Order: sequence, then C-alpha cells, then structure tokens
Amino acid sequence: MCNLSIMAGIPCSHAISCIWQQHQEPLNYISDWYKKDCYKKTYMNMINPINPVDQWPKTGFNPMSMPPNRSKPGRPKKLRRVEHDEVVPRRGTRLTRKYITTTCSNCGKQGHNKTTCFRREQEQQVLTMYQII
Repeated sequence: MCNLSIMAGIPCSHAISCIWQQHQEPLNYISDWYKKDCYKKTYMNMINPINPVDQWPKTGFNPMSMPPNRSKPGRPKKLRRVEHDEVVPRRGTRLTRKYITTTCSNCGKQGHNKTTCFRREQEQQVLTMYQII
C-alpha cells in the first residue's frame, strides 16, 4: 500500500503521521501534478468540440463494416442464446407456488404437506412411547 502511494506522488497514512509529528504540512509533500496550478496549465488551451458525424467531410472510401463473426474454439454452449430484445424470466422456467394450496396426503387437509403433518408427529410420539415401554 505504501509503495503505491509513493509511486502516485501522494503520501500514505504512515507518512502523513510522521509529517505531522515533525510539525509540518502534508500538502507540501504532495506531487506538483495534483496541485491547482498544474491543473490550470493543463486545461489553459481551449479544446474545440468535434462536429457531429453527419457534418464530417465525405471520402471516396467505402464505409467500415463489422468484422465477420467467427466461432470460438471449444464445445458450443448448451443453452439457447437470448436475443437482445427478449425478456428473460427471473427464476427461469420454474413455476411458483404462490396461489396453489398444498394438500396433505396423510390426513387430506389443506395448508400443509405430508412432512409437516401434525398427525405424523402424533404417530411418531405414540411409537416412541411404545418403544420406551
């Protein structure tokens, strides 16, 4: 980290603490490239804007075209490529259970499934009671 700040011309935090300990100003140790005077000298000359493409002078050459598409080496991708204007579903092709109520195959009631059925828990408690006795 310190080597990077030395190359950049800005003192690192360790150097700043040493400079403060010497009762000096850290701004004196920053490179001149970061100071306001150098910035003003850089942009002193006016930069003229470029005309739009339709106002450029015409040449006798053919317009440039895109390079041809080359197939990349290796096995082709498995999934179909999506077009640029095609909408991709967030979760893919899987349906959600948002409006579907689950029914238990154990007791036949709605709102839970076989694994969360209270009847199954009761049966297991009875079985453990008989195994204990």
